[in-house]
Amino acid sequence: MRVGWVAGKETFTQIGRILEPLAVGLIDELVGATIFLPERCDQHELPNVPIGMFSYSWLQWRVFRTKTLSVLGEEIQNAQLNLLHALDSGAAALTGQLAQATGLPYVVSCYGLGDSRALGVLDERCQAVLAASEPIQRELTGARVAAPNKILLVRPGVYQVNHATCYTDDRKSITIVAGGTMDDFDAYQAVLRAFSEVRARNYDCVFFLIGNGKAEAKIREAAKEMNLRSPLTFVDRQEARQLQGILKSADIYISPRSTQRVDLVSLLAMAAGDPVVAAKSAVDDFLIDGKTALTFNAGNAAELTVKLVSILEDRQAGTVLADSALEYLRERHGAAQMVSAVAAIYRGTVEAPRPELSATK
Repeated sequence: MRVGWVAGKETFTQIGRILEPLAVGLIDELVGATIFLPERCDQHELPNVPIGMFSYSWLQWRVFRTKTLSVLGEEIQNAQLNLLHALDSGAAALTGQLAQATGLPYVVSCYGLGDSRALGVLDERCQAVLAASEPIQRELTGARVAAPNKILLVRPGVYQVNHATCYTDDRKSITIVAGGTMDDFDAYQAVLRAFSEVRARNYDCVFFLIGNGKAEAKIREAAKEMNLRSPLTFVDRQEARQLQGILKSADIYISPRSTQRVDLVSLLAMAAGDPVVAAKSAVDDFLIDGKTALTFNAGNAAELTVKLVSILEDRQAGTVLADSALEYLRERHGAAQMVSAVAAIYRGTVEAPRPELSATK
């Protein structure tokens, strides 16, 4: 079986971290993929596996020019694809156009609340909508983007370590990493205040802030005013492979704020064996307070400090939390589980009888 993965401009930046285990696993399922991606998009997060690739013009894609659809349609036919997969909601419109042009069925993945607005009501060629969490699935069902039996829960899958990796060397300072898009100053100011309080209590810690964003300059200035320049290091946004190494070396990971999209970095931190302290989220059903993470209200420095100090003061509690999170991920977010679910959906889509639909000539 061959599938066409259709990517949008931000696809690999946002979800590239989970596409590689999916691409690797699908090879074992005898599913080959060709990626259709915009020209000049960030390709650092592309799966590092043998895979077909074809670039298209982003500007032409935006206005759905006939020439672009014709070129992509011809490439799809040459690749002898059986179906198309919009890797996120940003690629759904183009994928629907290509499905109509080529006569192929398609599926769509969704990783955020609000994706229903981008999707609208999908046409009958769409055979499945893959929701990355239960809240997303509920929203898509309520918005009636497709028939309820087509809106399926497919949790993102990640590789996990066997045991917690925090506090492994008493001779070294505890490494606390916070990361994300630095667009919300209040959320990151709360993190800085928590760092300052931890330092004032004489815990032996070093701090890292990873990411970039429109509030970065203001956040850096606030760190300077709090005299955190020595124990705190700012790090630019990292590619997936570098980030995973950083998370494995960290002792604690903090997610300062939630967004409308699945927090894949917190998921990776849990998979790396770190205890996670995360802002409460409406989309991330894997962040369960006291079981997989410690949660707090974004921007509440006092609450964050209490949660952070609890696993600095009691390292065993932090280790137990990390191991509990790993057990939860093995049950629900394993890479093999994701691969099996997606492969089954692909096969069901290709093999299921469908009403005769004509392709646009």
